[in-house]
Amino acid sequence: MPFYDIADSDLLAIVSYLRTLAPVKNKVQDNEFNFMGNVVRAFIMTPEGLKTENRPKILATINPDSSIEYGSYLAKYVANCVGCHTDRDLKTGEFTGPAFAGGLKLPGEGNPDVTMVSPNITPDPETGVMHSWSEEIFIKRFRAGRTIKESPMPWGPFSRMSDMELKALYRFLQTVKPVKQNNEPTMVKTADLK
Repeated sequence: MPFYDIADSDLLAIVSYLRTLAPVKNKVQDNEFNFMGNVVRAFIMTPEGLKTENRPKILATINPDSSIEYGSYLAKYVANCVGCHTDRDLKTGEFTGPAFAGGLKLPGEGNPDVTMVSPNITPDPETGVMHSWSEEIFIKRFRAGRTIKESPMPWGPFSRMSDMELKALYRFLQTVKPVKQNNEPTMVKTADLK
């Protein structure tokens, strides 16, 4: 869950909303570990905690508008564009590639035979999709929702973002460092990766 850096006001809004929901009685079973699992848990795997180096100062609040600043906040902390459009080690979560340059390999939605490769969303003129997209095209793409059924991107929720939010995202993505990195094709047979 990479949402620990959202603004205090957004966190308060989430908690306030959750408190309006009717309680649901749902017993969640405790984890059960065998002997070896308990050894690993006790001596090998320890909680990492939040990394504090290079962590941004958490905002008390942020003004929702179509600014680059708000787009940066959405792309990094709320919509988490950086989480899938930056190559990373899926075991540790550590980023291994340039921000927003794509290349992350994710299982195809509902199809284990397909692996999706996240596209480069930097404004690189040769390999970045943002270079050739206008703000209008960007918004239309989000409104279209899922066009490739195996895409792991949560198009449903993202298609409901406001025009203001999408403009902010677009404007921010136009400012990120262009990275020359070709991630084509974006859909490959999983067997071909082994």
